[in-house]
Amino acid sequence: MMIPFQSVLWIFCLVTMVTALSVGDFGERSHHLLGSEFVTEKVKNFLQCKSLCDRRSLCKSVNYNARSRSCALNYHDVTTSDTSPSPAASWVVFMEKRFMQTGGGACDRNQCGENQVCTQLKGAGPLTDTCSQVI
Repeated sequence: MMIPFQSVLWIFCLVTMVTALSVGDFGERSHHLLGSEFVTEKVKNFLQCKSLCDRRSLCKSVNYNARSRSCALNYHDVTTSDTSPSPAASWVVFMEKRFMQTGGGACDRNQCGENQVCTQLKGAGPLTDTCSQVI
């Protein structure tokens, strides 16, 4: 039995509305920004890569490689870089911090310095945050 195209489209729209997921949440596939990486780390997934960028005020965009699971944090985005995102393999995603949805955590309100990283502290009360020097 074959499902009609309209049914598939309706199901996709419903899932999109329920999960608040949009195509833009995944960034620009098959592109990366070169020349402004300041740290590269191995991560489990794209959400973890976005989280690394969220916690560092110097980070303006990320290059995420789904095959190697490497996350490169950039100190430029398309508005501040001298170059545009370059074509890359289909498993590479480029996303700017200004388009990332925040997680609503304590560090979302924190304005750490460019050489600091925000760390969430869990205590008896609500989550708090602190800025720590990057070594």
